[in-house]
Amino acid sequence: MNRFIGYIGNFAAGTDSGIHVIETDPVTGTPVLVQKVADCEAPNYIALSKDRRFAYVARRSAPAEPQQNGEVAAYAVRSDGTLSFLNAIPTGGNDDLCHLSCSLDGQYVYAANYGEGTIILFGTAADGSLYGTAADGSLSGPLQVIQCAGSGPHPRQESAHLHFAGPSPDGKYVCCADLARDVVELYVHGEDGLLRLETTIHTPRGEGTRHLVFTPDGRHLYIVTELGCTVSIYRYQDGLCQYVDCVPTLPEGYEGDKGASAIRISPDGKLLLVGNRFADNIAVFRVNPESGKLFLTSNVPCLWPRDLNFTPDGRFVYVCGQLDDAVQVFAVVKEPAVLSPIGCTYAVKAPSCIEFL
Repeated sequence: MNRFIGYIGNFAAGTDSGIHVIETDPVTGTPVLVQKVADCEAPNYIALSKDRRFAYVARRSAPAEPQQNGEVAAYAVRSDGTLSFLNAIPTGGNDDLCHLSCSLDGQYVYAANYGEGTIILFGTAADGSLYGTAADGSLSGPLQVIQCAGSGPHPRQESAHLHFAGPSPDGKYVCCADLARDVVELYVHGEDGLLRLETTIHTPRGEGTRHLVFTPDGRHLYIVTELGCTVSIYRYQDGLCQYVDCVPTLPEGYEGDKGASAIRISPDGKLLLVGNRFADNIAVFRVNPESGKLFLTSNVPCLWPRDLNFTPDGRFVYVCGQLDDAVQVFAVVKEPAVLSPIGCTYAVKAPSCIEFL
């Protein structure tokens, strides 16, 4: 069995801040710290390149700076999974970056800024050229900042709030989710490498589009809404999205506050998970591989799940309990499709993101 390397980000400041690089026990799922990248202020989101050679981190500028603005830092992934700093690029705005991803060809990094409502495009050539080879993974730019505008009916939709920016599985589009406008916009790279809007997917009005995930075969797309706690299902092919269904992430009769967070799908595409804050649980769905439809099997208790992720073998799920100051580990039970806590937690202040090598 394989041991996996994981990267945990957090919202913490000062001595509590930094990236936690962990190694998992292949039998028990128990995490062990192998490196703490301490000189990294509030690394709230981490993205890995497709070839797993580089990590990109949304973080604050150094505490000594007069204003703590946002920046994206690049790290090389060593052979043992530990990280080595390459460079950092300021975004030119506040520190409200909430999501990062990498293009499939390794040439670009996409960032979503929640507070400013922007999509930010970076290059990965160390010399700053637009079409770099990403030989060392260093960042250049920003190459482009797209200012989104608009609002929705909910009090939290007073202005654009970008919450996700990531590539489609065919690598042709960049999918950007705006919580305020209830849309996912699909952008393409032009001949100059810059992004231009191609098409727009509309989700239920006032429900706050947050994150999305595709099935491993790329045939279906799932979009979670934060304010509505729903998952909209689409059949996907070459940028065309055909609506299939919309399902709630909370059990019938729930009447409390809503705040869905992360959405993840298992490596085999059979299970889909959604974190529910306020309700403090994780929705576990069984996936129909042909229709893409979802069937809610359980809501597993977990305090304030900000992010969650499967280990690459699909045997365990790590959940970042932001208000619990801990990452909780669950075993995946495929029949009857539930998560079972293994009684193990990993202490980290305000964990916000978990990615695996």
